[in-house]
Amino acid sequence: MKRATQIISILIVLGFISMITVGLAFGQSPHYTTADAYTTINYPDDNFGTEPYLMLAASNTPDSGCVKTSFLWFKFNVPNPTSTISFATLSVPIDPIYTGNEALPMEVHSSSNTSWTETGITYNNSKDHVDATVLAISPSTPPGSDALFTSPELAAYLNAHKGQTVTLVVMANCAASPAPATDAVRVVKALQHTDSSQVELLLQGPTAVKVKTLTARSPSLSTTIVSVSLLLSAIMLAIRLHKRQKLS
Repeated sequence: MKRATQIISILIVLGFISMITVGLAFGQSPHYTTADAYTTINYPDDNFGTEPYLMLAASNTPDSGCVKTSFLWFKFNVPNPTSTISFATLSVPIDPIYTGNEALPMEVHSSSNTSWTETGITYNNSKDHVDATVLAISPSTPPGSDALFTSPELAAYLNAHKGQTVTLVVMANCAASPAPATDAVRVVKALQHTDSSQVELLLQGPTAVKVKTLTARSPSLSTTIVSVSLLLSAIMLAIRLHKRQKLS
């Protein structure tokens, strides 16, 4: 009887260890951006890095055509996993505080400037540091939804900068069809609002890592089956032993 009790205890412990392992697969420690800000050509020497909201905007008129009027700047410390970053998504939640839904497709670029600060960046001191290559695009996203930027180019760029600080710049995509509407605007919460509506960078290799929030990675089916089987075995054994005790 004592040995049976020990066996049951071991099975239960193994079951719970497996279940804990499954739970840990759902996420890793969050990594936060070190800075975010926006700049605008309308006030080229002014700084907006301490504003609670970031504004992305464009204008498109018959006389001037499509003009990118403001830019979102995000600085990330890229994790340094041993595996290759094979998939990357930049997720930018568009806040519903501004309800306008004019078409505003977007694109993301990298920047060679990683020393900028929230309280120092302006349009004039940053405009010449944006790389021309488009890393990823996102279609026009309505307020209350997430603008998602995913591409092999973005993954390759981040993979080449593992363990480093990078800057990603989001702006209007004037080459899109349809093009940005006249006076199109989107608003994003700044880093000071550390709630669930945060800009995040999801890097995917054999394991997932998220910048700014926890990764939601589902456990494997085999792991779940093993965990449940161990617990069920312990329960069934306990039932059989209980029946034997009643018969004796």
